[in-house]
Amino acid sequence: MSDDSKFNSNVDESVSPSKIRSRNKRRILGFLSEGRSTVGEIASATGIRVPHASAEIRRLRNATLVDSDMPAGSRGAKLHLTEAGWLAIKSDELALASEALPISREEGNYCILFRDG
Repeated sequence: MSDDSKFNSNVDESVSPSKIRSRNKRRILGFLSEGRSTVGEIASATGIRVPHASAEIRRLRNATLVDSDMPAGSRGAKLHLTEAGWLAIKSDELALASEALPISREEGNYCILFRDG
């Protein structure tokens, strides 16, 4: 067994590292990973102006990364991550981790800390 295969044994094979390029997209997905929220709550918590947050959320809905308990455009709708949204976050975290530093190939549990902004 090579070192690479031992290292990858704990990594979900269905997720390949892919960096989220938009800072607003990463902030919104990260905030929604904490729970359901409205557009206003997301904008306030992330420091993104409401029109920009709304436009980004529209793109995230079209990409099926987020969904809500009400039809698109409804006031007060609580948004949440879809399974694809969770996979996008996981993929982004893997890409950022591999970019930041070489990850040890030794077996063990690791915690990767990240701060955006």
